[in-house]
Amino acid sequence: GHHGWQILYSGPSGQPAVQIKGLKGGVINGMRVRLMSGVNNSQCFDIATSQAAGHSTSGFTFINCDAEMGNGVNNIGWQAGKNNGGPTDVADISQILWMNCTAWGGGEQNPNGNPAGQIGYYIAGHNTLQLTMSGGGGNFCSTLFKVDAGGSIYFFGAGGSHNYIDLHINSNHNFGIYGGRFESGRTFLKSDNADGGFNITITDIELGDYRPPN
Repeated sequence: GHHGWQILYSGPSGQPAVQIKGLKGGVINGMRVRLMSGVNNSQCFDIATSQAAGHSTSGFTFINCDAEMGNGVNNIGWQAGKNNGGPTDVADISQILWMNCTAWGGGEQNPNGNPAGQIGYYIAGHNTLQLTMSGGGGNFCSTLFKVDAGGSIYFFGAGGSHNYIDLHINSNHNFGIYGGRFESGRTFLKSDNADGGFNITITDIELGDYRPPN
């Protein structure tokens, strides 16, 4: 692991600042990635599979890392499974662990307005699974956790503050939150699933100081 890295990403827009693909078993410790003003539609960290079929990404751990999305539109702190190059039924993104990692949205600079569609953690991809978060979370995001696919996602003691939506879950695979605190948000849980396929467990968490949208 490395300590005290900081990456200031000034563009181009639409590209990830840091991309991890096709790697097995790695640790990144103490990295801060900040998207600078004028960067839009980008990710601080993008976890993907490689172009070659079967080149999955697994066994990766992030410790004490920060994703700072700045004030750009549709920026994402942590993205997993969206930019898969190989067939999704062959290449996995699995066994990803975040320990005390945080996503910071631009709502801090614009407290009275929606922080530009920013997502703290976006989970997609058919075979994105076995993801775990210990501590950490995110603040000032439009959506803190958005899960459109993937399964076996578990958070222990994670939380958030000042997010418009804390959980936007559209996956019918296992999703669990155990402990933690969410506060000063607008909406705690949202789902667009029309078929009712939804498997989520939430237990022993604190909720405080929520207010509905104006």
